[in-house]
Amino acid sequence: MENQPLWVYRKLKGLYFFQFGAMGCLFPVLPLFFEWLGYRKSEIGVLTSLRPAMSFIFGPSLSLLADSYSIHGVLTMTCHIVSGTMIYCMKFVTAYKTMLVLVLFGAIIRAPVSMQMDAHTLLLVGGKNYGIVRQYGAISYGILSFAGGYLTGNHASSFNKVFSLWAICCVVAAGFFFAVDLDDKSNVHDKDRQAGIDQDQNLDVVVDLELELDQ
Repeated sequence: MENQPLWVYRKLKGLYFFQFGAMGCLFPVLPLFFEWLGYRKSEIGVLTSLRPAMSFIFGPSLSLLADSYSIHGVLTMTCHIVSGTMIYCMKFVTAYKTMLVLVLFGAIIRAPVSMQMDAHTLLLVGGKNYGIVRQYGAISYGILSFAGGYLTGNHASSFNKVFSLWAICCVVAAGFFFAVDLDDKSNVHDKDRQAGIDQDQNLDVVVDLELELDQ
């Protein structure tokens, strides 16, 4: 469904901008944060590899769960809030084992979020306009990656700023999740319903003409 109201595009663009902006400001500098905490290189390697690995494993499985029970919006919003909170709590942790648990479960819970966003966006705007919406995520990722790198220093206050930026982006993205409502398919089917109404009306006209001709 490519012909959507302008407000639908604005909400989707805002969602992509802040969702990917959150990832951009924090994820590239996490290895520096782990190094600042004094973790060994092997430990840093394990922590940084968990997010893509868990996304590959649990993204499709949790998305399948959402499809089976039609809980796309509830699942995506819950995963976004819970994983965002867990990742933010990393700033208070120094022990490696505790950090490992936070990173692992944060990655698992966050795995289906981007997949569900992409699926709903394609459903709403179609493949032709998907790239236009999706580019806002790429733009924000680049901008916020630079901002996160610029804020990163060799002391705690610099990492606090990065985590604060993460929290702000996550909160704003949550607002856009509520606004978009991934469980609401009314925008998707409006055009189909209107086409059905027009077809019924045309059929009624044909029937009336046939009755007049019979008379």
